[in-house]
Amino acid sequence: MIKFFAALPWLGWVSLGGLLCLSAMEVRGRTMAAWQLLVPPVLATLVSITTFGRSGLLVGAAFLPWLIGLAVGVALGALIGWRARFRVDHQWRIVRLRAGWPGVVAVVVFAVWCVGVSLIVVGGAVALAVPLVVGAGLGAGYFVGRSVALSVRAFRDPHTDIVSAYSVNVM
Repeated sequence: MIKFFAALPWLGWVSLGGLLCLSAMEVRGRTMAAWQLLVPPVLATLVSITTFGRSGLLVGAAFLPWLIGLAVGVALGALIGWRARFRVDHQWRIVRLRAGWPGVVAVVVFAVWCVGVSLIVVGGAVALAVPLVVGAGLGAGYFVGRSVALSVRAFRDPHTDIVSAYSVNVM
């Protein structure tokens, strides 16, 4: 059991925890700062690179499938991010994503891929290496594409009052 947790570096576990916390905010439909849209892709890419870099799977023949998965994930994430419904308050620089499950589903699937890689490192099941590498690239790319699309839309979409005058006076 200790080998399993040691297979994924501590930075990977911390990044997965951060991804889960940020996606929990999306499930609840909470307001977040606009800069928080840029955190999930950094964490997801960090998890993907540290996991596969430590396992040695990103060198050689598995690097190209990871890049293909990353490119497909960026395209898919950009499409989903461009179509997502959310409100932007330019005065307070905050956004409110509509309550939904896409972020959590993506984090759980991404975590399963990372756990699979840990099992490959511990158990030596190399036959699963390429699908897991493609999946991790797809997961990281999804977060990158979605974040870029949401960030562009956060600057272009019209202003909506998320913070009302009453809530400012109460705070």
